[in-house]
Amino acid sequence: MNNVVAWAGVLIIGLAGGCVQPQASPGGAGSPEASASSSPMAQNAALAEALNNYLAPSLGADLRVEYALLRDIPTQVGVAVPKYYVWFVARQQGQVVAEGAARIAALSDDEFTILNLVSRSDILDDPAQLERIFPTALVPDIERRATAESP
Repeated sequence: MNNVVAWAGVLIIGLAGGCVQPQASPGGAGSPEASASSSPMAQNAALAEALNNYLAPSLGADLRVEYALLRDIPTQVGVAVPKYYVWFVARQQGQVVAEGAARIAALSDDEFTILNLVSRSDILDDPAQLERIFPTALVPDIERRATAESP
């Protein structure tokens, strides 16, 4: 009987010793943790620059792109890069030349790439496409913005 108790004790101690609390991994590029430590103004400028660089080849130079986040923080699932969802407005000489919704990946704290961009007119022509690109919770806000008067 004492041997059974002794072996049970060893087994419990061995199992408990093998149980390690998982450690939170440090935030990745553009993650909420990383974003908190980087300059929001630098991130804002880099995100606007990514939109500008994406739009400039088709719209020409001298663009001024503004955007509004559709979520306060990026969305990150598992080990995927964080995604930002924005409504953008591009202007040339003060006139709106493009606007719409975009899904943007944060490759680092100051490097972003446009994954999907849907113009306002494309949203109005085919709103169902939004469900394939954006989180369902954001679709009503995007549709509302698309049907509102241009700024």
